[in-house]
Amino acid sequence: MLDHRRFKFIDEAGSNLALTRLFGRAPAGQRVSESVPRNYGQQTSIISAVGRSGPTATFTVEGAVDTAIFNVYIEQVLSPTIEVGDILILDNLSAHRASRIETVAVERGAQVIWLPPYSPDFSPIELMWSKIKTALRAAKARTREELERALIAALTLVTTDDCAGWFSHCGYQVASN
Repeated sequence: MLDHRRFKFIDEAGSNLALTRLFGRAPAGQRVSESVPRNYGQQTSIISAVGRSGPTATFTVEGAVDTAIFNVYIEQVLSPTIEVGDILILDNLSAHRASRIETVAVERGAQVIWLPPYSPDFSPIELMWSKIKTALRAAKARTREELERALIAALTLVTTDDCAGWFSHCGYQVASN
């Protein structure tokens, strides 16, 4: 039996400088007035891991994540956080499959599990991205620096109770210890 407390889900999400709330409220009979930027700016990719204790090893890069960038993330950001016995769980993105994740995991005493194709329902990190993107929309960052600050603030909103709920929602045992 695998120890769900050792699970670390790793994934990436995209963001840009045009994130804004999709819905709003106004007094009865009045319209919500909010502008939506036309210039999205360059895509910012966010890579992170989440375990039962919260997000860790977060990394941002301008542009899309490819194998070379994912290898930099693994070796410089994720590797120092991997502990003996950790179970790293990833989706089947080609950048993940072609990376050094399995080699680095073995070197650090961890193992890798690949999620089945098209199965975000098994990954609590997808729920974390939803919470983070909601916070990023509310922040309305319009520069890269504002986006970085908003991301740091959004990550602090993720609680251990959130993570326990997300793990449970995805079907993983959530014991107290």
